[in-house]
Amino acid sequence: MKRNFTQFVRSTTLTYLILLMAHFSNGQTIQVLSYNVMSPGWENHAKGVIEVISAISPDVMGLQESTGNIQEEIAAGLGSDFELISHPNMDRNENAIIFRSDRLKLIDNGVEEVPLAGNFTRATYVTWALFEEQSENIQFFFYVSHFPFIGDPDLVDNLAVHYNNANTLVQTIKEHLHTFSLPYITVGDYNATPNSTTLDFLLNQKDIVTSTATYSNPVKLLNSWELVFPGVEQPGTVGSGSSVFDYILVSPDLGVTNTYVDNSKGGGAEPPSDHFGVVATIVLGEGTDTGGDDDVEDPDIITSVNEALVNSGEPAIGLYPNPNTGSFSVKIGRSGEKITKLEIGNLKGKVVYQKLSFSNIEDIINEEINLPELAKGVYYLKVVFEVQLKTICFVVN
Repeated sequence: MKRNFTQFVRSTTLTYLILLMAHFSNGQTIQVLSYNVMSPGWENHAKGVIEVISAISPDVMGLQESTGNIQEEIAAGLGSDFELISHPNMDRNENAIIFRSDRLKLIDNGVEEVPLAGNFTRATYVTWALFEEQSENIQFFFYVSHFPFIGDPDLVDNLAVHYNNANTLVQTIKEHLHTFSLPYITVGDYNATPNSTTLDFLLNQKDIVTSTATYSNPVKLLNSWELVFPGVEQPGTVGSGSSVFDYILVSPDLGVTNTYVDNSKGGGAEPPSDHFGVVATIVLGEGTDTGGDDDVEDPDIITSVNEALVNSGEPAIGLYPNPNTGSFSVKIGRSGEKITKLEIGNLKGKVVYQKLSFSNIEDIINEEINLPELAKGVYYLKVVFEVQLKTICFVVN
């Protein structure tokens, strides 16, 4: 009985999230995919990869391990709405950008070759494009990279080229920002875990210092996963899901309303590639327009979600109304766990409200939040319990 009830909670919550995503799809959001499609044995899993991508239905995707013929086969398999960006050395450049030509217009594109080192002779690239979203005429840059594998400590030259890839990526973004003050999205298989030197360089702008060079990152990048689920560990993206190598990173002026790791099987017995796709719904432009006739206002859905959450038998949170104008009610079901913090922030990571003191007597805690000064947009509500945390997103309009 409890399992069926939990399934109801998840199903109802998913229904609301789908409505919320549709609410943002009026020309301001794009669906982005990063996917290493695994070139070895391509003929055996090509159909599955194309089916996975078709089901996700991204507006723009960055693919890795997809040399020329693979890129063309994927683009053809997705149909006439999708366009593959042609570029020099397609037979050697395994990065591909494919986009929906009915939603995005290609303004410019290019390829930056990464410096090699020692015995590492395989050419690697940063592939980029400048797009314009056609309904709102918002322009943005899109980058895709595949950094060399560095799991073996003897691969010294791989490590040098790996760092060269990270540096070439951020220097290319910097060069574009000198000419265009536009948002940017970068995706790829970085062959680096969240706590690695590489991600510290990309996300925290911490210098990489080696015996031969010092690399500095001049641009700010945010992890789309952290924006939606702050403090929650990202699911694995490789093989059995044990490691995170694949990412979608964004500039601070972009919002992210949803993100997930796609481990679907594309009609087969197992996922078709040895990597899972990373998907993010990204809000273009500053702020979030939540006006118009498409506002999500369904009290029955919201109420049922809240009631299900506070009675689900585990620590959980609910929020109503959603969307709201900055004033809303929060219900917290403790299920015996103490609450240590309640926090509200925007998708750029700025904390706008925090509470650290709770009675921790009642099983269900009710909080009335009144923040009329909040700008329109998407925010997260995070509740930290003794041994876990819960996060949900909500909309201010």
